[in-house]
Amino acid sequence: EHTAVPMDESHWTVTSEEYRFEEYLGVKSIFLPSGTAQLNDVVFHNGVFEFDIAFPKGRGFPGVFLRIQDDNNAEELYVRPHQSGNPDANQYTPSFNRTAGWQLYHGDGYGSPVEYKYNAWNHVKLVISGTVGEVFINNMDEPLFQIYELKHGDKQGPIAIKGNANSHFANFSYSLMDHPALKLPIKELPEMEANIISNYWVSSVVEDAVIEGKTWLKAKEMPELAWHEPTVEHTGTINIAKNIARSEGHNTALVKVSITSDSDQIKRLDFGYSDEVLAYVNGKLVYGGNNIFRTRDYRYLGTIGFFDSLYLDLKKGDNEILFAIKEGFGGWGMKARIDDKSGLKFK
Repeated sequence: EHTAVPMDESHWTVTSEEYRFEEYLGVKSIFLPSGTAQLNDVVFHNGVFEFDIAFPKGRGFPGVFLRIQDDNNAEELYVRPHQSGNPDANQYTPSFNRTAGWQLYHGDGYGSPVEYKYNAWNHVKLVISGTVGEVFINNMDEPLFQIYELKHGDKQGPIAIKGNANSHFANFSYSLMDHPALKLPIKELPEMEANIISNYWVSSVVEDAVIEGKTWLKAKEMPELAWHEPTVEHTGTINIAKNIARSEGHNTALVKVSITSDSDQIKRLDFGYSDEVLAYVNGKLVYGGNNIFRTRDYRYLGTIGFFDSLYLDLKKGDNEILFAIKEGFGGWGMKARIDDKSGLKFK
């Protein structure tokens, strides 16, 4: 059964400084330039939901939150009107502890190029089954793209539309079903490559000022920190925000890699990080980097990959590599690989 949801105060809980339920382009809609409107009394697990969205030409990120866990954790799909026709015209990203991860999750499985209509209705449909989703825009028969892996896992929770960029929403409807049909075969996620590092420890949040300017740092010198082993995705990415939350002036975490080497040797480590990093090898500061959105030029996204390298001066025996990673917005995480793991043990 497909349920249509009227656009009125009785069906939505709106959290926004400005909104209006009004007729727009011939249909009842909500004008939602910011904030959210959560659908009342519906817990969404698997099924289909769809809606129309209209926006002016210009920069914006309107969309929808689904399987909301709480105010800080949800899955998110949004469109980028200013990127119409480009590879990043839209975005699936998880939000963990109020940190959306689009700089960690980009490309195939997270978005796809499509043209939008401005100041007119664009139709969006999502089919969600387990940890897989399919995204349709403007009544296409085949999905625009498949979300291969919903990062929160097989959860359930409310749905909310996300306002931005003077957007209107209309014609919202949904169906709840255990096993909705998917158009595309479910993609098998590849095994992690052998040279990717998968042994990490991540600290609790560190005050930014404590790390700034430090040219020497070892984990044992900060006994007040708590450490956990993060989930390492098949791509090698760790999403730091999964387990810890940032706050004003506390946007830094330490990521530790412990390596036992069978000899004194130098190994190349390729890595990516978001947003800023200081890297320490056996206590000594050896690298500093800034990967913040638009820091290199106005088109620079700050997405992560194995783009940077440092050469580890490893001593025979135990070695400690520490990355102090500071987040601004758009994804808090890193990934790393060593070109040659021979003679090394990770713990």
